[in-house]
Amino acid sequence: AYKTFTDTLEAQQYLQTIGLPVVIKADGLASGKGVIIPTTMQEGEAVIADMLSGNTFGAAGASIIIEEFLEGEEFSLLTFVHEGKIYPMPMAHADAVPSAHIGQTWRAPGTASDEIRRLVDDA
Repeated sequence: AYKTFTDTLEAQQYLQTIGLPVVIKADGLASGKGVIIPTTMQEGEAVIADMLSGNTFGAAGASIIIEEFLEGEEFSLLTFVHEGKIYPMPMAHADAVPSAHIGQTWRAPGTASDEIRRLVDDA
């Protein structure tokens, strides 16, 4: 679940309602740095205020998304479709780092589990 905000007070009230853990994202282009996972409510409220005031990401933070935190591995899979056939590209696997302020690093596609590879092959 997620919700989009342009008003600081509304976003902070929503944060109080849903609680942690959450992900707060700048809705605009922020050079891959617009995602923050606050560890306290106070940090979350400050992140919301900083983003929506334009201090953190400029125009990219004029609208923010607050969404539930999902735990697990993250893969990106791009495909091409031609004449009804799906052609998957190699998967990329994201390693989340302890602080979302830093961003993510990407590993080679060979690190996907056999189960994930089977799901992709069966798609």
